[in-house]
Amino acid sequence: MLTIYHVPGTRGVRAIWLCEELALPYTVEAVDFSPEFRASDSWRAMNPVGKVPVLRDSEHSSTDDFLMFESGAMVQYILDRYGNG
Repeated sequence: MLTIYHVPGTRGVRAIWLCEELALPYTVEAVDFSPEFRASDSWRAMNPVGKVPVLRDSEHSSTDDFLMFESGAMVQYILDRYGNG
């Protein structure tokens, strides 16, 4: 399952749009865009630079979730992994 941590008006919409186009199941988790939250240890564990969006793929491996940030890379990852050519 793909989870996209997103704030409206940010580039997370790229991954959301692609999931819609490919009819992939996904969820969107709203992120607090405040500087305090983005500087928090819990958010920095997901994205060391503190930016939005973040993509979590919980089906990447049998043991660990796969996390990534940078919306262009997310789009390429989704296409490579789930785009069926």
